[in-house]
Amino acid sequence: MWDHAFHITYHLVLSEKELHFNISVYNPSTARPLNFNLLLHTYLKVPDVTRCSVDGLHECHYIDKLRVGQLFRESRKKVNVSSLTDRIYQDTCQEHVITNVMCGKMRLKKHNLSDTVLWNPWHTSRGMKDMVDEEYQGMICVEAGHVSNPVQLRPRNTFHAGQTLQVM
Repeated sequence: MWDHAFHITYHLVLSEKELHFNISVYNPSTARPLNFNLLLHTYLKVPDVTRCSVDGLHECHYIDKLRVGQLFRESRKKVNVSSLTDRIYQDTCQEHVITNVMCGKMRLKKHNLSDTVLWNPWHTSRGMKDMVDEEYQGMICVEAGHVSNPVQLRPRNTFHAGQTLQVM
């Protein structure tokens, strides 16, 4: 399935108000570059997804995967979800604040990750093996990643990235 050797290290550090995700990818090849995409799947529990908002996406271009991958520009200062959503926001800022999560507000800080994915399966979650039918109403995914353009890792080099979730 994957025709290239690599080493991956993933560390999680939990403190009272923060969760740190640190990932490293090493290319052991002496000759071949390693190209890959990376996405940290962060599913957040919320009381009501329609009342959540995410900042830090204003004026960013995004690929709408529900519209055959068309490119759009976000006009809203605070983005909310009220239907099936699957967007790859490109070149986003390194910090987002998510409101109306179970703890009130949460800050997501990215390190060396250019994109932010916003996802909620809405009614398509019915029949998903890992979700109860109406569970989409109580979750939102705000995912830091390197999605729209692959990481190009030269031989014998390491790519480091991560994110921090912080209760505000």
